[in-house]
Amino acid sequence: MADGAVMSSEASADTGGGAPIGVVIPAYGHPKFLAEAIISACTQSTERAILVVVVEDGCPFAETGQVVRGLLGRFPGRLFHLRQANTRLPGARNTGIRFLLDMAPDLDAVFFLDADNRLEPYAIESYRRVLGDNPATGWAYPDIALFGLSWGEEGFDIRETAPDYSVLKHLSGNISEAGSLVRADLFRAGLFFDESMRAGFEDWDFWLSAIAAGFRGRRVRDAGFLYRRRPESMLSDARRGEDPLLVRMKRKHADLFNPRFLMRTVEREAPTFALWLADRQEVLFFADPLRLGRAYPLADFIDLCRRRLFSPREIFFPEQVFITTAAIWRAMTQRPRNLRTVFWRLRGAASDILFCRVADGVIGDLHIGAGDAADAGGFTAIHKSVFLRFLAGRMDMPSVPDRAVVAGFPVDRADAGPQADAAALLDGLRRHLPVPRAHLHHHQRRYAGPDADTVRAGLVDDLTRADEIVQPFPLVRDASTPLVALAVPTRFLTCERACDRLRRIVRLLSERGAAVTLVAEFDPTLQGLGRAARLAGEGVVDLVPLRCMTPDGPDSLGYRPYLGHRAAIQLKPGQVLEIQTALMQMDAVVALGASAMVECLGALRPYGVKGFVLADPAFMDERDTRAQTLARLLAYEHAEDAIFTDTAEIVTELAAMGVPRGKIDPSSSLADRVLPARPRPVPSGTVAPGWRPKDGFVFVVTYGRSGSTLLQTLLQSIDGYFFRGENANAFLPVFDSYRRALSLRHKFNIRRPVPPTGPWYGADEVDPDAYARALTDVFIRQVLRPSAGARVVGFKEIRYHEIPETLFEPYLDFIRDMFAPAKIIFNMRDWRAVIKSSWWATMLEGKVRDMVETADAAYRDYADRHADSCFLLNYDDYKADPEALKPLFDFLGEPFSPDHVRGLMTNRLKH
Repeated sequence: MADGAVMSSEASADTGGGAPIGVVIPAYGHPKFLAEAIISACTQSTERAILVVVVEDGCPFAETGQVVRGLLGRFPGRLFHLRQANTRLPGARNTGIRFLLDMAPDLDAVFFLDADNRLEPYAIESYRRVLGDNPATGWAYPDIALFGLSWGEEGFDIRETAPDYSVLKHLSGNISEAGSLVRADLFRAGLFFDESMRAGFEDWDFWLSAIAAGFRGRRVRDAGFLYRRRPESMLSDARRGEDPLLVRMKRKHADLFNPRFLMRTVEREAPTFALWLADRQEVLFFADPLRLGRAYPLADFIDLCRRRLFSPREIFFPEQVFITTAAIWRAMTQRPRNLRTVFWRLRGAASDILFCRVADGVIGDLHIGAGDAADAGGFTAIHKSVFLRFLAGRMDMPSVPDRAVVAGFPVDRADAGPQADAAALLDGLRRHLPVPRAHLHHHQRRYAGPDADTVRAGLVDDLTRADEIVQPFPLVRDASTPLVALAVPTRFLTCERACDRLRRIVRLLSERGAAVTLVAEFDPTLQGLGRAARLAGEGVVDLVPLRCMTPDGPDSLGYRPYLGHRAAIQLKPGQVLEIQTALMQMDAVVALGASAMVECLGALRPYGVKGFVLADPAFMDERDTRAQTLARLLAYEHAEDAIFTDTAEIVTELAAMGVPRGKIDPSSSLADRVLPARPRPVPSGTVAPGWRPKDGFVFVVTYGRSGSTLLQTLLQSIDGYFFRGENANAFLPVFDSYRRALSLRHKFNIRRPVPPTGPWYGADEVDPDAYARALTDVFIRQVLRPSAGARVVGFKEIRYHEIPETLFEPYLDFIRDMFAPAKIIFNMRDWRAVIKSSWWATMLEGKVRDMVETADAAYRDYADRHADSCFLLNYDDYKADPEALKPLFDFLGEPFSPDHVRGLMTNRLKH
């Protein structure tokens, strides 16, 4: 129960009928409506146990408490009353949640009902039926039935915010009303309302946190939830201060607005492209042409077209539709490294309809212009707006659309097969569709969610930061594969020495597991571009051509003076935006020699992309004298994480210019810096009953956002260690069950045998220790699931502060006994750093400080009394100096490598 909260009902909870469902009603004002809300929650038509808690959140009106107290006797064991100082809506909800979790450990779900809203008698059952048993479904949200200030007949007006749940739409605005049923596992996973969100948007913030934790919502069509519409509300206040709240939301949930997450979500919910294989009557949907998935029957595409025409605001539709044949598509996929760039260029083309000829050659800029029908080549690109207008009968296919040559694919006209006649195919498709016209809607039900096209347009801003000047690069990355871009001026590739050097770098990075993108920087002479395309076939995933300006050529952008040196400018601002968009999902970018890429490194840093330069003479020439090249490296030094070179003169010149010596490394360290070491946990497996690791167990005891995930990563990297993350204190119930069994045995021991006719028959035969060891064995095999080859097994847990203080020491003693031999690492951190994390954002600062200081004191006390098996560690110490970890490795009896530890600590953790 939260500090200051008082339960005003002496009745115990009525939890008959299975796992209960809780209802939390924050109360501040609205005493007139509060009784309606309480009665509607307490009188649900269900066999389930319903626990309703009203949290009086510092309400100044005496009538509020009087209303609740007047109903307590009517609903004993079902209605509970808490009072606390005002914390606003998020704090009141959290208080109710924690109260319910304490009262009913098997709590199934929680419904949030504001004091001025109400439920129909069937509502909870409707919600619970939709919530289902899939643990990934975190909440069930309603269509909103408005009453009060409403335009509907008889005072009701139903709004559909998301008939089909969409993460993309939820990122653009809140589509889940707070009046939702939330699976209790969300709260057990540490998700609560952010109590600092006092100005509004607290509901949206909570749902986004749930999305980040892997949960999703489901819509309840006939929910029985009634929302009272009033002229003024917290939402009205939030709308007035919307802009700073939106900035705060995007900053707090930056991982959800990260291009990597957005592109994965686009792939699942709203693929950018549709590729119609006309001769197979199949359609491929994708956001990344290298991740196609399965082909859908043409009938499914027709159905999508029909739904889009009738519900244009609700339905996502591909931005471009391509029509071709299977033979042409097969030829294009033979050079997959060219595909992403081609689809990127096609999407960015200004023409609404392009008849394309697919040709062999070097991939470069898209050549668009007039041409005859013979040049069509059977590959047609149609923009969404034109495609849908044509299907709706509002336009005809133009007789002379623009033509384009798509270079980079070995297509022989003799092998291409019959050409796809786009106009005839579209005419046939249109005949399958009804003529769009005003269709019937329920006169009191309407769609009120975000517009699908507006959502996608907003995503362009997050994926490009370029105000739609540049379209998002069609890359959906595999999170487990590092992505590295190498930028090379192609003029150097006429030299075999440079080609061999490039091959070795590509091979080295590929052997480390990286997917390599080659940025081929060519000048107007196209010198070496063909060689770059051929080299791209040797371990390169993507080829991105970049046209650069020559410093002294007719298209020169000139020089800029910097600290007494001249730094050539080779890229226009629009080109920097293009490269920023194409490479923002990379882990690292390496500019080779005189590469123009150094001009883009600063634009990529906000996305977490590390920038490096290989100052190798093989990629420098006389035209760009070495001094000018080094001057460019100096000019952009702030964006360069390291410069690699083995040439002593270059080291001396860079240092003399002012480049910090700490940024200059030998070329041999390139792979380690670009691709830092990753943890190598032992693969999981199945062990036999009774199995124990040869060198025992290790446990990390801590609290949330103490840096324990970094410590987990370090332990995982030790040879033979099998170290799991947190498990929601899954072992604590074993301890609780052991204590109950022990209490039972103390009551009925062998000196007091229980006869067969006794109600506790068999209690005297219980062996608590054997019982606990059997449960521990199951926990090892079913929860930890180690490999039989592991020599040390363990896990970290952050929820020890939730254990009553009187049980903390007995619980750790129990762990050390059950997992003997066991070592415990207490990981601590300054509370002022802990409070900055969003993990604790739902709690007041004073509470977090008290929790951290109380936990740290308990850790020190326990470690002092068990020094042989416990170790105290402070995150702030080893984060500042990795050498501070050496005593820990000595305690564990493991070798310590400072370089290995530093490599692991350079990885940015995502959690």
